[in-house]
Amino acid sequence: MSSGLDGQIDWTNWINHELKTPLNRIESLLANLDKSSNCGFEEQKIILMMKDSLLECRNTLDSLYLYNKIQLEKIAPKITHKDVNK
Repeated sequence: MSSGLDGQIDWTNWINHELKTPLNRIESLLANLDKSSNCGFEEQKIILMMKDSLLECRNTLDSLYLYNKIQLEKIAPKITHKDVNK
């Protein structure tokens, strides 16, 4: 594992992998449940809510991953200036 600013260890790749692996399993299980012919309307609503929560969790992890990479100076944000008076 590499170090960033002030000798900080870059754990982001490992943590990202460890957190996303169970999310992938959950996503797979939800996909199988969704395909099941035994699911009624209420079950479908619950599956949809779980998929939405899963997506929100993935987006949060992705944001934290990018934020940490920026903090460790592994990537630089691209800043573009816009003329707001136009």
